[in-house]
Amino acid sequence: MKYILIILLIIIILGWLRRILFFGAAKALQKAAEEMAKQQQSQKVSRKPEGSITVEDLSKRKGGNAQPSEYTDYEEVD
Repeated sequence: MKYILIILLIIIILGWLRRILFFGAAKALQKAAEEMAKQQQSQKVSRKPEGSITVEDLSKRKGGNAQPSEYTDYEEVD
């Protein structure tokens, strides 16, 4: 009789823990999904309209001191 009560008590406690962990994980997952949706929404707002074209001037680029028409020789490194 004593063992049956202990087993029932363990089953009840495990059921409570399962519910707590499940709902906690579900809330965390829902919160993460909402944050991702907010990030995607903010990215959509900052995007340029579809079909627009942007031309960037090469002189404004920050990339080395080579001129656009200058040839750069590359060597293969083993």
